[in-house]
Amino acid sequence: MNNDIRKPANWENRTFHDLLDTQAGRAYVCTQKGERVDVEISFASTRQHAHAGSYDVYADGSLWFRNNSQDEVWADVVDFVTELEFSGLWWDDSDDRDGLLVDAMDRGLLTHLWGEHDAREFFKAAGGNVPEVAVQA
Repeated sequence: MNNDIRKPANWENRTFHDLLDTQAGRAYVCTQKGERVDVEISFASTRQHAHAGSYDVYADGSLWFRNNSQDEVWADVVDFVTELEFSGLWWDDSDDRDGLLVDAMDRGLLTHLWGEHDAREFFKAAGGNVPEVAVQA
Protein backbone atom coordinates (compact mmCIF):
# COMPACT_ATOMS: atom_id res chain seq x y z
CA MET A 1 0.00 0.00 0.00
CA ASN A 2 1.29 3.46 -0.83
CA ASN A 3 2.78 5.48 2.01
CA ASP A 4 0.56 8.41 1.04
CA ILE A 5 -2.59 6.49 2.04
CA ARG A 6 -3.55 7.07 5.69
CA LYS A 7 -5.39 4.68 7.96
CA PRO A 8 -8.39 5.94 9.93
CA ALA A 9 -7.73 6.93 13.53
CA ASN A 10 -9.20 3.78 15.05
CA TRP A 11 -7.37 1.49 12.59
CA GLU A 12 -3.70 2.24 13.35
CA ASN A 13 -3.02 -1.20 14.88
CA ARG A 14 -4.85 -3.12 12.14
CA THR A 15 -3.85 -3.92 8.57
CA PHE A 16 -4.82 -2.30 5.30
CA HIS A 17 -5.99 -5.75 4.20
CA ASP A 18 -8.56 -5.78 7.02
CA LEU A 19 -9.56 -2.22 6.17
CA LEU A 20 -10.22 -3.16 2.55
CA ASP A 21 -12.46 -6.04 3.65
CA THR A 22 -15.22 -3.52 4.43
CA GLN A 23 -17.05 -1.20 2.06
CA ALA A 24 -16.49 1.71 4.46
CA GLY A 25 -12.76 0.95 4.49
CA ARG A 26 -12.59 0.78 0.69
CA ALA A 27 -14.48 4.07 0.48
CA TYR A 28 -12.04 5.65 2.94
CA VAL A 29 -9.03 4.57 0.86
CA CYS A 30 -10.65 5.36 -2.51
CA THR A 31 -11.51 8.89 -1.38
CA GLN A 32 -7.82 9.52 -0.64
CA LYS A 33 -7.05 8.45 -4.21
CA GLY A 34 -9.70 10.78 -5.64
CA GLU A 35 -12.19 7.99 -6.37
CA ARG A 36 -15.75 7.61 -5.13
CA VAL A 37 -17.67 4.67 -3.63
CA ASP A 38 -21.45 4.72 -3.33
CA VAL A 39 -22.82 4.94 0.19
CA GLU A 40 -26.11 3.29 1.19
CA ILE A 41 -27.18 6.14 3.48
CA SER A 42 -25.52 9.16 5.04
CA PHE A 43 -26.44 11.12 8.17
CA ALA A 44 -25.04 14.63 8.58
CA SER A 45 -24.64 16.49 11.85
CA THR A 46 -26.70 19.55 12.66
CA ARG A 47 -24.03 20.81 15.05
CA GLN A 48 -22.17 23.98 14.16
CA HIS A 49 -18.97 23.42 16.15
CA ALA A 50 -15.70 21.49 16.11
CA HIS A 51 -17.31 18.07 16.50
CA ALA A 52 -19.67 18.25 13.52
CA GLY A 53 -19.45 15.30 11.18
CA SER A 54 -21.37 12.59 9.37
CA TYR A 55 -21.98 8.87 9.34
CA ASP A 56 -21.80 6.97 6.05
CA VAL A 57 -23.39 3.52 6.29
CA TYR A 58 -22.65 0.89 3.62
CA ALA A 59 -24.63 -2.14 2.42
CA ASP A 60 -22.29 -4.57 4.23
CA GLY A 61 -23.12 -2.93 7.60
CA SER A 62 -19.84 -1.04 7.87
CA LEU A 63 -19.65 2.63 8.83
CA TRP A 64 -17.33 5.54 8.11
CA PHE A 65 -17.57 8.26 10.75
CA ARG A 66 -16.26 11.45 9.19
CA ASN A 67 -15.50 14.53 11.23
CA ASN A 68 -13.12 17.45 11.06
CA SER A 69 -10.62 16.09 13.59
CA GLN A 70 -10.24 12.40 12.71
CA ASP A 71 -12.08 9.72 10.77
CA GLU A 72 -13.05 6.27 12.02
CA VAL A 73 -14.02 3.18 10.07
CA TRP A 74 -16.05 0.45 11.74
CA ALA A 75 -16.66 -3.01 10.24
CA ASP A 76 -19.99 -3.21 12.10
CA VAL A 77 -22.21 -0.17 12.58
CA VAL A 78 -23.86 -1.75 15.65
CA ASP A 79 -20.46 -2.05 17.36
CA PHE A 80 -19.96 1.67 16.71
CA VAL A 81 -23.38 2.64 18.03
CA THR A 82 -22.91 0.74 21.29
CA GLU A 83 -19.86 2.94 21.98
CA LEU A 84 -21.85 6.20 21.73
CA GLU A 85 -22.64 8.13 24.93
CA PHE A 86 -26.08 9.72 25.28
CA SER A 87 -26.17 10.65 28.98
CA GLY A 88 -28.00 13.91 29.56
CA LEU A 89 -29.24 14.23 25.96
CA TRP A 90 -32.91 14.35 24.98
CA TRP A 91 -34.50 12.31 22.19
CA ASP A 92 -36.87 15.06 21.07
CA ASP A 93 -37.92 18.60 21.78
CA SER A 94 -40.62 17.87 24.36
CA ASP A 95 -42.16 20.28 26.85
CA ASP A 96 -40.22 18.76 29.77
CA ARG A 97 -36.83 18.92 28.05
CA ASP A 98 -34.20 20.61 30.18
CA GLY A 99 -31.01 19.63 28.39
CA LEU A 100 -29.36 19.30 25.00
CA LEU A 101 -31.14 17.60 22.13
CA VAL A 102 -29.46 14.56 20.56
CA ASP A 103 -27.81 15.38 17.22
CA ALA A 104 -29.95 14.59 14.17
CA MET A 105 -27.28 12.29 12.74
CA ASP A 106 -27.26 10.14 15.90
CA ARG A 107 -31.03 9.95 16.01
CA GLY A 108 -31.21 9.21 12.29
CA LEU A 109 -28.64 6.43 12.55
CA LEU A 110 -30.40 4.77 15.49
CA THR A 111 -33.78 4.98 13.76
CA HIS A 112 -32.31 3.61 10.54
CA LEU A 113 -30.90 0.60 12.39
CA TRP A 114 -33.84 -0.32 14.60
CA GLY A 115 -36.93 1.75 13.79
CA GLU A 116 -38.36 4.50 15.98
CA HIS A 117 -39.57 2.45 18.96
CA ASP A 118 -36.45 0.28 19.40
CA ALA A 119 -34.17 3.26 18.74
CA ARG A 120 -35.89 5.17 21.56
CA GLU A 121 -35.44 2.16 23.87
CA PHE A 122 -31.73 1.84 23.00
CA PHE A 123 -31.22 5.59 23.49
CA LYS A 124 -32.87 5.42 26.92
CA ALA A 125 -30.81 2.37 27.94
CA ALA A 126 -27.65 4.27 26.84
CA GLY A 127 -28.42 7.09 29.30
CA GLY A 128 -30.54 9.37 27.16
CA ASN A 129 -33.82 10.98 28.16
CA VAL A 130 -36.91 9.85 26.28
CA PRO A 131 -40.23 11.52 27.08
CA GLU A 132 -43.20 9.24 27.42
CA VAL A 133 -45.36 9.08 24.33
CA ALA A 134 -49.07 9.47 24.96
CA VAL A 135 -50.98 6.55 23.49
CA GLN A 136 -54.42 7.38 22.19
CA ALA A 137 -57.20 4.93 22.99
